[in-house]
Amino acid sequence: MASTEAQVSMNGVSAVGAGTTVDFTTAKRCVTAVVVPSATLSAGIVLIEASQDSVNWVIEHVIDMSGRSNHSVCSAGVAFRYWRANIARTVGGGTVRVTFMEAD
Repeated sequence: MASTEAQVSMNGVSAVGAGTTVDFTTAKRCVTAVVVPSATLSAGIVLIEASQDSVNWVIEHVIDMSGRSNHSVCSAGVAFRYWRANIARTVGGGTVRVTFMEAD
């Protein structure tokens, strides 16, 4: 059964670096990530990353946050247990909150 609460990877972050790893306890085939900026951003790249072992990460999505408001992406097909957000380029003009939720 899917979790009914979004799991937070980042909250109020603008600096380069990985967020908190979300562990779904078992591999999930369909996971949605939601990126919510605190303001209209002028720059920033947020990576949505997945892992089967919490050590080796693959990039599932690259999100350009320049002038973007809320954004969501869905990863489906390949199963991963661990998920995280990673800021690859500093977010300018605000911060981001990134949450993950598994789908049924």
